[in-house]
Amino acid sequence: MAWISPDEFLDREAIAETKHEYFAGIVHPRGAPWVDGDGADTIHGVLLGNLVAALRSAGAKRGWCVYGGDYRFQDVYPDVVVVLDAPVFIAEVVTWGTAGADLGEKARNYRASPTVRQCAYVAVDRARVEIHTRDEGALQG
Repeated sequence: MAWISPDEFLDREAIAETKHEYFAGIVHPRGAPWVDGDGADTIHGVLLGNLVAALRSAGAKRGWCVYGGDYRFQDVYPDVVVVLDAPVFIAEVVTWGTAGADLGEKARNYRASPTVRQCAYVAVDRARVEIHTRDEGALQG
């Protein structure tokens, strides 16, 4: 894959029929790593749907806008984003195929954002949720 600039990525993404993510100059199809045929894609979808539904219910009277996979944040599409005036909460449903990106480059970008107060990482292969909360300027796990 050839390197492209962030501006070129945004131009291509604006007219693309499917969503892509951008990491260090390389464009990746959104979701491709976890469509693996072992059921992780189904579990991912169920967990994502349940998380979005719970957050929408909890935030209905609080003014939360909850997005499930369709909100672009820093050239990627987190699985869940809660927006007040800006993104304040991000969640990723982590499979074996997405763990490298979800817990690596994407997590570093989320931690670098001054508006994101919390990030949650939900595992599909075991009962585990890891939550990182901003404490005095930095997200702590």
